Amino acid sequence: MGIEELMDKLDLPSAGIEDPSGLYQLEGYRLSESLGYLLKRTVAMFSNALDQELSRYDLTHQQFSILMILSECNCSTAADLARETCGDTGAITRMLDRLEAKGIVNRVRSQDDRRVINIELSDAGKQLVEKLPAVPINVMNRHLQGFDRSELETMKNCLHRLLGNGGVTVPGSTNKPGTTSKPVSE
Repeated sequence: MGIEELMDKLDLPSAGIEDPSGLYQLEGYRLSESLGYLLKRTVAMFSNALDQELSRYDLTHQQFSILMILSECNCSTAADLARETCGDTGAITRMLDRLEAKGIVNRVRSQDDRRVINIELSDAGKQLVEKLPAVPINVMNRHLQGFDRSELETMKNCLHRLLGNGGVTVPGSTNKPGTTSKPVSE
């Protein structure tokens, strides 16, 4: 099917804007001002900076994130980690293979259900989780130069609200999925 045939089949006028009073409209829409584009670029910027800093510890940003999630969240299996990171189980399993080979995590068969393999931080993994948060803190602080605390809190509140509007639960967040709660005043 050629592009002309595809265009004939598409009902472009009906693919219009759902909310005429929404914050984004067709008129004046630019990718460079799209929240999704800006968020993706920001995530890539932080991830690349963290990869550079963590390379001296033979870790990647994704591997470090897995360690922190194991430490802070109620995740104990590869499937739990995949859900929390929005990744696929296969990729998480391969990452866990690398972390286990480094002696940072252990796979332990569940006592309750022998089919389940739990992932636990090793003693070395626990030490990394205790000491390495200084790395992302330093990276974030460098990138947040010129912002004040209230701007940071506003930015985090907005992101929590955005995730909540999309039905995503963030551990430790007061915003519930599907809500449009207003930021809490300090």
